[in-house]
Amino acid sequence: FESDAMRQALEQLAEPIQDEAVRITAAEAVDTGLMAASWRLTSWRAGGTWRVRIYNRAVNRDSDPPAPYPLFVEIGHRTRNGRHIPGKRILGRALASRLR
Repeated sequence: FESDAMRQALEQLAEPIQDEAVRITAAEAVDTGLMAASWRLTSWRAGGTWRVRIYNRAVNRDSDPPAPYPLFVEIGHRTRNGRHIPGKRILGRALASRLR
């Protein structure tokens, strides 16, 4: 019971962060909508400790090799001609918005 209660509490803390990541993505990084729809939250127990993870599983399958473009959006990247595109830090901003 206690373990399940801890998992539920962690998920309740993480869900608003995930929701904010979806909101920011839909407002600022929408092209196809796939990235906004691909945010996930998972929890698991490791070594007697519950952990939660918020992640994005979108993949551009049209690129060769398939590219995890949420990573490019999050941390930034360079275009083929060398131009730097800064990261949007969506997940970090979502977390910061919940800590205020």
